Amino acid sequence: MNFLVITGFIYLIFFRVFFFFMYKGEKKEAEESKTNEKYLFSTFIGALLLSLIPTVVIMIIVLIITGSTSVIVKSLGLDVDFTQIIILSLALVCYLFTLDHIFIAVGKHILGDNILNTVFASLFRFLCVFSVGAICSFGIADNIIMSIGLTVACLLLEFISLDHPKERLDD
Repeated sequence: MNFLVITGFIYLIFFRVFFFFMYKGEKKEAEESKTNEKYLFSTFIGALLLSLIPTVVIMIIVLIITGSTSVIVKSLGLDVDFTQIIILSLALVCYLFTLDHIFIAVGKHILGDNILNTVFASLFRFLCVFSVGAICSFGIADNIIMSIGLTVACLLLEFISLDHPKERLDD
């Protein structure tokens, strides 16, 4: 699977969503003002441009996760194909944008906002990566090592991006 194909597919999904909602809004606005404007071209251009933003953000995240996975595979000498790495990266991105927020909210509700919540969410990240690895038919040892490595990489990215209290210089 080529990154250009993945990028095109993601772009087309966002284009269709933006075009649908923009066209619906423009059509409603034209009916309310009873004008005979041609809004199809402007809606098309607007959807083309707006679709670039989420596509670029998602592909940057996919590239970061793919790079982390490739580093883990190369440094530990695992037997994993690059296509499997891409599939694993896409599945992890989908998980991080959907279910991860649910598990973090449940963890905050049960455990409070502390380090245990991060461990709770990391457990489910590990299970997600492990299950995708099982579906992609990794070896059991390779799957466990890769799951641990990607979970630790996600933890490191999470700790890097935490909001640290700023030190005040006027104290």
